[in-house]
This record gives sequence, C-alpha cells and structure tokens, in this order.
Amino acid sequence: MCRFLLYVGVDPLTVAEVVTQPRHSLCRQTLWSAQLVTGFAVHLDGCGLGWYSLHEDDQLPCVFTSMSPAHNNANLHRLAKATRSRMFMTHVRSATTGSLSEANCHPFAAGKLLFMHNGSVGAFSAGVKRKLLASLRDDIYGGILGSTDSEHIFALFLNTFPQGTDFDHLDLVPADLLAALYETVAQLNAWEAEAAADRGVDFVSYLNIAISDGTTSVATRYVSRNGVMSDSDPSVSLYFATGSRIASVPAPDAKPGDALTDCTMVTENKTPSLVVIASEPLWDSDDWLAVPQNTAMVVTSQIDGPSRSGSTRIFSESHNWIDATPPTSPLSAAAGSFAFPPALLGSPVGLGVSGAAVVDPLDPLAGFTLPQHTTCMVLAELADKAAVAAGLSNGDIRIFDTSSYQLAVTLTGHVRAVTSLLFLQDSDLLLSGSADTYIRVWQASPPHACLGLFNSRSGSVISLAVAPDAGLLYVGMHDGFIRSLVLDDLLAALSEESPIPVSMDAVAAADNPIPLIRQPLRLHPPPAPSPYAAAASESATCSASVCTPCERPVHATANSMHRGSVLCMAYDAGAARLYSGTATGSISVWTSPALQHREALLEGHASSVLAMVLEPGRRLFSGASDTTIRVWDLTFPGPPFCLRVLSRHSSAVVAFAKCADNLVSIGSGGDVCVWSLGSLACLRLVHVPHEPLYGLMLGSTLWIGAANARCAVYDLVRHTGAVSLVESPAASSCAPLLDQLGASEVVTTEALIAMLGEFVAHASVSGSPARASACLAAARHMSDALLALGADVRIVPNPTSPRRNPIVLGRIGADPSKPTLAFYGHYDVQPASPDNGWESDPWTLTPRDGYLYGRGASDDKGPIVAFLAAVGELVAHAKCGSLPINVVFVVEGEEESGSAGLREAIEANSELLGGVDYVLLSNTYWVGDQAPCLTLGMRGVIHVALTVTGPPRDLHSGVDGGAVREPLVDLVHVLDGLFEDGNTRVAVPGFYVDVTETALDLNVHDFDLDRYLDEIGVAPGDRDANTESVLQRRWLLPSLSVHDVQGSFTGSGASSVIPRRATAKVSMRIVPDQSIDTMIARLQAHVDAVFGELNSTNSVAVKVVQAGKWWSADAESPLYGLAAEAVEEVWGAPPLFVREGGSIPVVPYLEETLGAPALHIPMGQASDNGHLANERLRVTNLVNGKRMFRRVMEGLPSLGKVKTTAS
Repeated sequence: MCRFLLYVGVDPLTVAEVVTQPRHSLCRQTLWSAQLVTGFAVHLDGCGLGWYSLHEDDQLPCVFTSMSPAHNNANLHRLAKATRSRMFMTHVRSATTGSLSEANCHPFAAGKLLFMHNGSVGAFSAGVKRKLLASLRDDIYGGILGSTDSEHIFALFLNTFPQGTDFDHLDLVPADLLAALYETVAQLNAWEAEAAADRGVDFVSYLNIAISDGTTSVATRYVSRNGVMSDSDPSVSLYFATGSRIASVPAPDAKPGDALTDCTMVTENKTPSLVVIASEPLWDSDDWLAVPQNTAMVVTSQIDGPSRSGSTRIFSESHNWIDATPPTSPLSAAAGSFAFPPALLGSPVGLGVSGAAVVDPLDPLAGFTLPQHTTCMVLAELADKAAVAAGLSNGDIRIFDTSSYQLAVTLTGHVRAVTSLLFLQDSDLLLSGSADTYIRVWQASPPHACLGLFNSRSGSVISLAVAPDAGLLYVGMHDGFIRSLVLDDLLAALSEESPIPVSMDAVAAADNPIPLIRQPLRLHPPPAPSPYAAAASESATCSASVCTPCERPVHATANSMHRGSVLCMAYDAGAARLYSGTATGSISVWTSPALQHREALLEGHASSVLAMVLEPGRRLFSGASDTTIRVWDLTFPGPPFCLRVLSRHSSAVVAFAKCADNLVSIGSGGDVCVWSLGSLACLRLVHVPHEPLYGLMLGSTLWIGAANARCAVYDLVRHTGAVSLVESPAASSCAPLLDQLGASEVVTTEALIAMLGEFVAHASVSGSPARASACLAAARHMSDALLALGADVRIVPNPTSPRRNPIVLGRIGADPSKPTLAFYGHYDVQPASPDNGWESDPWTLTPRDGYLYGRGASDDKGPIVAFLAAVGELVAHAKCGSLPINVVFVVEGEEESGSAGLREAIEANSELLGGVDYVLLSNTYWVGDQAPCLTLGMRGVIHVALTVTGPPRDLHSGVDGGAVREPLVDLVHVLDGLFEDGNTRVAVPGFYVDVTETALDLNVHDFDLDRYLDEIGVAPGDRDANTESVLQRRWLLPSLSVHDVQGSFTGSGASSVIPRRATAKVSMRIVPDQSIDTMIARLQAHVDAVFGELNSTNSVAVKVVQAGKWWSADAESPLYGLAAEAVEEVWGAPPLFVREGGSIPVVPYLEETLGAPALHIPMGQASDNGHLANERLRVTNLVNGKRMFRRVMEGLPSLGKVKTTAS
C-alpha cells in the first residue's frame, strides 16, 4: 500500500514542515510504515508532490513526480523547503499494479484537479479494467498515461462530468466533487460485484482517495468486498488533525544540529485554520484522529463564502458512506455550502434589521495582559463569587476578581487550549474542556484544587452543556459526537485523596504543573488507541495521591453524531431539548436525555455556528461565521423555524451575552451589537480595539477575551449611555429604519436592477449539460436570497435525475393564525446566443431606452426578483420580527424543460409547504403593452408522439423505392387526416365537445390585432379575422399543432434513405372542461381509423409524452378582487382580465395539491420577447411589480385563512 498526505490551510505552509521534517514524516514512511493492512512496510517505488500557487490568477496546480524513493530524493527535499502553498498533496508509492514509471507516480492532474489514491481495486485485472476503459469518452480515454488502477479510477472520476467540461475552468461547489466521487465508487462496486459473481472469487477493494480543485478537497477511507461496502474488512489507515497552526519542537532524542523534529497542533480558535489528512500520524500526539471507516471527509473554505471581515476559515465535515450509490443530486451531499447571500437592499442595512444603530468606539475600563502568544478562548462567570474564569490557548485558566479587576489565581493542568468552561453553582465546581482531550473538574472556591479529570480519547473537547433536570453533562466533541456524563457519577468519581495544588501566583505559571494523566475513561464503545497514544500511555506516570482519574463511561450514541465539530450547545430545561451548533452551519435539536432522536435539523447559516443563547421556551439566537444572527421561534408545536435574520455584524459572530432586556452579540472583528429583545431592534453598534473570541456580560460591563494576548473589560452604559440600552417607542415601531432610509420603499430601483443583473448573469439554461454549473449557481443564488430574508431554505435534489436541476423551497413564518401564501417561479431560462439576433450580451443585463435586456429578465427572473424585494420590504417594516403572513417559496429549475421532478419534490417536502391558503405566480404577459392585466385561465396541454414503423432497417430509395410502403408517407397521410379539408379545424371526432361556455371580456382594447398578425406573418390580404375570433381561438377553444417530423436524415443536401420509422411531435391544447384521458382516447381512436383506411403493412403508435391540465380562476373571488385593487392602486387603472393560450401545468397541480386557489399576476408586456432574442422587461414594470406583490401580501390578512380546492 502507498502513503499520502493532504494539507489545506488558510495560511500557506512550507511543504517541508509536514513532508520531510516531522519525526514520522511522509518521507520517513518510505522506509517504515507502522499501519499497513496489506503490502510491504517500505515505499520505494516513486513519489510525487502537487501544489497550488499562491497567485490568485494561477489556478492550475503544479506537479512533481519521480521514480526514486522520497527519503533520498534530493529534488523533492529542495522543493519541499522552497515551496509554500495553502493546498498541497504528497504521495509515496509502493507498487501493487503497474510498472515502475514516472507516469504511474501520484498525484495526477487534469485541469484544476489533483488526485491521488492509496489502495487497490480488487477485481481490476479480472474484468473491471476492460469495462472501465469501454465506458470512457474518447477525450478521457486518451488522457490515461499510466497503467495502474489509480490512473483508471481518476479517468472514471473525470468521466462523470458532462461531455465538453473545461477542467481548466471548473466552478464547483463541495458537493459536486463528493457526488462525482460517489458515482465513481458506485460504478467500481458494480463491476467488482459482476466479477465476483462471474468468477466465484472474493474481491476486496481499498479506496483511500484524495481529490482537490484548489478550493475544496475530499478524502475518502473506503473498503468493499465483492462490490458491497464492508464494515468487517479492515480498511487502509487514514488520520486527520486540525488546529490553528503547527508548531515545531525539538525531538526528545534529537542531537545538536539534527533536523529531526516533533510537532504539535496549536489551537487558538474553535474553528480550524488548517487540516492535515495523512495515511499515518506524522508525530506522536493525540492531535490525530482516525477518519472513520467508509467515510468521505470534505475540507473547504467555500462554506463561508466571501468573508466581509476579510478573513477566511476552513470548514471540514465527514460523510458516513451508508452505501456507495451516488446521491440523487450533486447538491444533496453538502447542504449549506453556499456563498454569502447578496445584499438585497439599496442601503447597508440588512433585511433582518429593525432599528437604527450608531457606531461608537469603546475604550477599555480594565485590561489584562496574558502570556505572550496566547489567546483567551472562553470566559465563564463564577456566580456569587465575584469572579470570571478565562480559558487560554496555552492551557491555563485564569480567574479574575470582578470587583478589583485583579488576577486572583492561575489554574494549570491542561497542556492545550481550554475551549470550554462550565460553572456548576450547586456543586461549587468549575469544569473545563480542552484540546488535549481532557475534561478537568476544579473547585470553584479557594484553594481551586483539581479534583479529577476525564479523557475522551476522541479528540478535542469543544463545548460543554449541562441538563440539571436530567442530571447530565453533555460534551461536544471535535469528532462530531456529543458524549454524556451522569453528573451524580461524575461527583461520586471525584477523588477523595489529596487534591492537586495549583499556583496562587497571579503572574507566573504553577511551580508544580499537573502531569498529563493518560488513563482514560472507558468509552462506549471503547476505541482502539493509536500506537502512538499507546506508547505515550506506557511512558506516562500517575500518582494516585495526586489525582485519581475517574473511570466512568462517557457515552456517545450513534445518533448523536454530526457531520462537523460540535462548536456550541444550549439546553432548554422546560422543553427538555438540547441544541447543538456545528461547523457545517446546521443546528441539531435533540430530545433529552438520551439523544437517541434528532427532533429537527435547523439549516440556514452558510457557515459554522459559533454561539447560541436561549430565551427558554421562546426563542433561540444563533450566531455564525457568515456574520449573521438567526432568531428561531420555539413557541409553536413542531420544529423551530427561523423568525428573523439579523445582519449588522461585519465579522463572525463569536459570542452572545444577555443584559437585562437586551442581547449583546460580539463579532470577531471587534464589532459589538446591542439588540432589543422586544423588537429585535439594533440599539447600539460599538467597536472594541481587539479581535474577540468570546464575550461575557456582568451587569453593564462587557468582558472580552481576545486573540492578541488580551482580556479587557468595557462599561457599555458609561460609553454608550444608559438610554441606549432602553428600547424607545420609535425602535419598537421600526421607525428609525424608515428615517434612515428616507422613504417607505426600502428597495430602491437601483437595487432592484442590480439584483436582477446578478440573477440574469447565471446562464441557467435547463436541458443543456454545458450550462449545468450555471443552473446550480442560479439555484444557490436563489437560496442565498431566501436566506438573506430569514427563510428556512431547502435545495432539494431533483428526484428524477442527478443531472436535472434542483428545486429551491423556502418558508418564512409558521404562525397558524396567519394566512400562508405560496409563491411559484422558475430560475431556468431558454437558450440564448449573442450570435442569434441579440443586440447585447444575453447574460449581461443591459439598460436601454427604459428597458432591461437580458435572458430571463421577463421570464421568470424579473418577477422573482420583484417578489423577493416585496417580501424584503415587509421584513424590514415588520413589527416585533413578524410578517403579516407566512410565505412559502417554490422555485424550480426545469420549467422550460417540462418541470421534471417538481411534483415529487413537493410531495417529499409537504411538511415545509403545509397550511397554504393562496398561491401566487407571475409567469405570463399582458395582452398588450399599455394596460395591466390579471390572468384568469390557461389552456392545458397534451404532448404526443405519433410514430409509424415499417421495415426492420432503413432502405435505399434507388433500390427499394416504390416496392415498399414507406413509413414517412403513411405518417403524412395520418397528419393530414387530423384536420378538415381546406381549413385548420381539427377533424378528431369530439374534439370540440365538453368546452365550457366562457364569456370573453371584450374590454381588451390593448390587444393590437394588426401588430399581432404582422408578428406571426399573416399577409394583409389573408386577414379575415377579428379580435374576438382570434382571442377565442387563442384562449377559449382547443387546438392541435404539429411541431416536428423526424425520419432518419436531418443533414443538409440530398438523401436516398427511406427511414424505417417516422415520428411526428404533436400537441393538443385543451380547455375547461375537457379531460386529458378523454382527449387522448379520442385522438388514439381517430389516428387508428385514419391509418386503417390506408391498409398499410406498417404500424402506428400514439405515445403520450407529457400532459398538463387546464386552469381557470374566478374573477369575482375575494382573491382576485384584492389583486384588482392592488393593480389599480399601483397603475392607476383597473386591470384587464385575460386568459392565456399557453400552458403551465404546475398551476392546477399546486391548487389541487396545496388545496389553495391560485392568483396569476403577469408583470411583463406583450412585447417582452420571452423565449426570443432581445428579451426585455420595462423598468417601470419591474418596480410596479414589486409594489403590486407587496400590496397583495399586505391585504391577504383581511381575506383570512381560506382553504379551497380547485374544481
């Protein structure tokens, strides 16, 4: 087996620091590897290094490979000393298949991608290789230069991307890499299973793979037997370590001048700045955790999106490989990894903010200088003791007197950063969790002795929470588990022997630091310690008279695992709920005490959840590194929902502190916000000259733990004035926001245009593999916009195919007493090319003569943007954080291609879309260019394929012409028989039966008949129709159209081929009250009759491709009455009630499924050129569209909750 290493970090690292210098570096593993499943312990068959440049304009990786072994490869050692990178991978080879050649040395590159593999494909030479090569496209097949299974795995991975993919300019989200990897492994498993069945032999595959595009890296630890994932076969080893930086220390046995070093991982923040993944630990330390078997680990900075503070964070998560089947969509594997939401307001104020705030610099009331190069990681108030405990990155705990602001005592014992502190007042105990894997229990009162310690043996302890009613201590771990301790057991287990003395010196470290006790608690189930940990345990000493380790179990249920580290927790005793925030941006809601059931998963944050605070039974506040605060409502039955998003911070929200009726939030950039808990208004925005990692309020004083060896205290009342912390009537009514913006309309015209421009820039053409990434980007854009509004958002993978575009669902509010409006739209568009009649770039929104030109401007991105802006204004104006209605969003990406997967997605997410009272959409146009309209109905559609099949193969007209009955000729006769002789009236019997008599509103003076006839090419001499007859035929009567006829030849020039089969694409537009099934039966019967008259030896078939029902609304309904009032109020004229000849089958489906009437408000003009070149939308229509939508939403409460089902 080979060995490899992957480094990803915010800051560049010199390659030698991990590749050549550590005691057990990858170069030294060429001569000895301790953890091998199969193969030899030496790796002398070649080496390689791949890295990404630090220059932003150079995104393609550099690769060095050599046949010589790494330990004595002078070029590799020179490169390692001279190369610095934020992402690099190194590999040393022990050949299992393939020759010794440089072409077989890892890593391999293709465009932006780097790839390496450790392991083997079990049945590679037993049939897998042949099938793999046969499956590859020509461009991928020709790129294989080596002969090993690894190169072929990489080729198969590349083959999962669409034909024509430009690997030099890939634009992927993390889940894209993960989905491609899943698909690759699934295919290998299928071939391996076939080989095992054919040969009756067991095959085992080891697939430790690392893949990166320079932004995101994925590493897997996977083993299968006979094509089935195996938990019983030992897998190839893989470890990871995370932290803030790697520090080099001399090796204990190093001689003077010896370059041999040991390393240690330094933790200075809850969120890591670097991740190292390696086949074996590079140094002897508990820094290293084993990647669980059959797991994929994702490491990326993309989860945070563009950081407004200018900092970058590394996000990592693990995915349990339940099976090796590919996910249903590239987006399903890493929900939440989206870019930061675009600003939706034409002002710096975020959508979730109420109230005005003043930025004010603060000077400290008191300050404490900490030991050099340390940071204050966490603070805890020791209630009733007038003291604050501060956990430091060097492992110390310092206790300060809050009355004198003096350092009282330093508690030493932890050898790594103290990441969490918890004061148990009833027991007078202080608990500390650390990156050294230990939980220590201290006396909270003098002499502050250490009474006991617990070792998790599973990585850093990140967070602590207590459930007093359940008598449990919850421990949030770096490995993603929550472990639990019974408090009674903990107290009983504390040593009754002589306590450990601590230093009372307020400045110096303890004279007798506590030795690291390496006798862990027995975990359930007990993990196998690494040989390095075992060796360390054997060499450590423990004196029972000093401290007896508590040998009590720390339970971790399988259900309590998260995909990322558990960074913060909050416990609600009244509801017996535990909330856990993770590095993935999600919050899990657990039913206490056993954590056997995850009640809900709250998603919405775009990055790590760093802090949470509870208003028990009412609200949960969560702060994240995406700079936002989300307010979750806990008062209604069922899962909590996001009530508001507060977005005044310009940096990661790292801590909360309560202060009377206010909430203080602390940002890592020094920005401190004071919020009213009543109205959620931002009362004050102040700035501290530090980089806070934690904050704590004691009365009116704010304690800040910072990253620059400082701990400081600020008096908020003295600096900001007591009145600033008291909510005013103006703040309650959100008036300051309106005063600041200077108008009742929050979203300006300029902001609307900018929003639409960003949306149009995504060339989201559905049905085009070349535009797949643009469609995913449009879906993420839509999701980000909803997140900025405070919505609960789901990007639902398309249930019909992973190559189809996802559906974006969202919801704001779940108040059962308020009406709920569902808005439908689509983010996909028709194809467009600058060479096809466009006067400007279709993907760049271009203002011209009062219009906005660009594909999707009118259909349907303009209406979506207008509705989002209307909701945004309601959010900004909402009192006490509440909208007048609940809003549900259904935005699909396949409307232009038949809405594949929409119904299945809606049915699978019915709980998110429940309780809908009304449906709103805007997906058609006015009848003209002057008068606003409301759409009352649309025809249904039935798409069918008529196929005539003849001889078993194509024939030649020169050889067989005249001797056979030709299918295409028969098809022409059938098509001719669909219409009456000499006119366009359909000849299908019963075609015009069941048509409901519908009065045509002749007040359609805005319909220009002559212009319409000019546009469709009717010569003036043939114009015998009037307006009423044309509109009746377009809106109220059924029709039949022939769209295409296909044979065997489509090229230019002459052809001699007689096709064996001919197909015509035909559609029927149906109207109320015609039945889809009845109309299909009538067409089938008529086609059979016409074809039967031919006495042909060929056969005919009618195949229904797609069908959608007609839709009709009531102009006299209260809903349309409200819409008519909104139109007249905005446009100054009553609307025209019109119908539409086109079809949107999803409208009647939504009415029937959601049990709610639909309202269709067209926003664009008849001349908008939807689906044509130079599509456009008038600026006035965009602005007034927003106003109409807002007016309708404001009026819905007057209609109440009306549940009806369309007939």
